[in-house]
Amino acid sequence: MSTIASRTAAPAPGRRAGLVGPARHALEQVLKCASLVLAVSALTLFLAEASPMDPVDSYLGAESAIDPSQYAALTAKWGLDRPAVEQFVLWWGNALHGDLGTSLMPQRPVAEVIAEGLSDSLMLLTTAWVVSGLFGGALGVIAGKNRDRWPDRLISAVCYVFAALPTF
Repeated sequence: MSTIASRTAAPAPGRRAGLVGPARHALEQVLKCASLVLAVSALTLFLAEASPMDPVDSYLGAESAIDPSQYAALTAKWGLDRPAVEQFVLWWGNALHGDLGTSLMPQRPVAEVIAEGLSDSLMLLTTAWVVSGLFGGALGVIAGKNRDRWPDRLISAVCYVFAALPTF
């Protein structure tokens, strides 16, 4: 009976109960990512609200002349007549249910537009990753075999230049 009691006893000193190791780390990373996405979306809404530009006027163009009822209908359709906090909560509620809204220019669901470009982006990402891995690995081997000689210095200089370039 003492072995059963020792298995259910409190954790050893220095160890905490609950999630440990990789599971705890994964949960921490997911929470960090979720809080970052929440903060960025809140900041984006705040900046859009603080902007002096009117979204409806920007969409229609400076030369457009519509009557006030059409302007009000468009504002209501986009939810711009609601307070910013309500817009934020509604957007997050819809996003968590998979509804990202409708894109203004192609007038299609945003999820479809993202899915369309995702395959091209993944292909570009994979190609860049493979090419950079092959070139980087080969250049690393060459530089390592010629340590402190001109090939190593040349490869290092080129790497420093590329590392210093801004990524746009």
